[in-house]
Amino acid sequence: MCNEGEPVFMDAPCNSGYYYSSIIGNGTVEFINRSEDKCHALTAMFFQ
Repeated sequence: MCNEGEPVFMDAPCNSGYYYSSIIGNGTVEFINRSEDKCHALTAMFFQ
């Protein structure tokens, strides 16, 4: 799953927010720099 978050605007600014997704896991960290590689890795994790 590769997507950006989405702002949520309400009539009262203090009720506004931001929708997003996050992942929690364990293992060995490997930093990925290319956007295409990030998309592939996140998609693989979401469909396990």
